[in-house]
Amino acid sequence: MVKQKKTTRAKETPEKASATPVASVSKAAKPDQNKVLLTWNRLLALVFAVQAVLVVVLGNSFAVPITTQYLAVDTLASEANGHQVLVTATRHVFDVRLSYVVAIFLVLFAVSHFLMATFYRKRYEAQVRSGVTGSRWITLGLGGAGMVVAVSLLSGITTRDALLFSVALALGGAIATAATLRLKQGPARPLSHWLCGLATIMSVLPWLVLASGSLMGMAWFGGTIPGYLYVIYASALLLLSALILGTHFRMLGRGSWADSYYTEKAYMALGFVAATLLTWQIFVGVLYS
Repeated sequence: MVKQKKTTRAKETPEKASATPVASVSKAAKPDQNKVLLTWNRLLALVFAVQAVLVVVLGNSFAVPITTQYLAVDTLASEANGHQVLVTATRHVFDVRLSYVVAIFLVLFAVSHFLMATFYRKRYEAQVRSGVTGSRWITLGLGGAGMVVAVSLLSGITTRDALLFSVALALGGAIATAATLRLKQGPARPLSHWLCGLATIMSVLPWLVLASGSLMGMAWFGGTIPGYLYVIYASALLLLSALILGTHFRMLGRGSWADSYYTEKAYMALGFVAATLLTWQIFVGVLYS
């Protein structure tokens, strides 16, 4: 009986030894995913930086005047009416070269990807593992704000306050989305639904205002919309809808979107396509000389 027990233990030992490599392979899956993200971030940082240089070097000097509005006293009207009359005054502040605006949001994307591949890499990978990559949403917010400014300038919205409001909406939408995903993982789920609605409104509103303002100006006041702006509005809303739909699937944990690494790569791809498509739409429509 003693010999049988010894042989039984001897047979169990190889099984345990053979089980060890399987566990190590499963643990090695995450570092492999991190290497993929590292490669993506390095490549996208380079591509965004190259595009920024090309736009500045090859683009023309097309510039848009930035104005500001404020209340001022109309002296002639005040004298004629016998009391102070306030009117809205418009003042030219400075001119901004459109190629620089495009280059700025490309550089923002490039710097973000560079930081995630270097100095911020460990924290970034920890965020991806946790399921909510706050740095990614900050990147989308900043880059998206730059994109909204560029399209606003092309759409005739050149007042400083309107541009700042558009930037605030773009940043607020990205931050609210990140907060929604964070709360969805915790006990405050009812609040996450309200934040999700707010994030969606804040993200879509700037683009709807741009498109509707241009269309109404054309219909009511005989304005003109260049053909390339129609394409920009349509593609921007389409890509934004894809981002919102992906975020919805992420919140529900549906399909491949339940995997945080898949989600991160999808967001990276959507951001790259949106920024690159807008860049070369603007370049062909306005900056090509």
